Amino acid sequence: MPWRLSLAPEALEDIDRHRGWLTQAGAGRKAHRTLSSMISAINELPAAPRRWPGSLDHPGYRTCVVAGYVIVYRLDPDGDDPSAEGDVLVLRVFAPKQDRRERV
Repeated sequence: MPWRLSLAPEALEDIDRHRGWLTQAGAGRKAHRTLSSMISAINELPAAPRRWPGSLDHPGYRTCVVAGYVIVYRLDPDGDDPSAEGDVLVLRVFAPKQDRRERV
């Protein structure tokens, strides 16, 4: 059974907020590429969920950084067994310089 991806409501809200910022009038191509890269990274998490390290701000979670945006996610189960599969839950997506000590 493959890894399954799901997003917490807070992560969906974060993505919508970042999408609004990155696609506003005058944002430019780089902003659009950043949004595309962030969405692609989230969608690719199930392919190699252990690729990214544990979070320093949120023990027990992992972080994937894309163009300064920090994707905080949890694996269930999260162990050392490379053959294990389960769930990838994206909890939050923080903007660059955003306070990441917020609850996940």
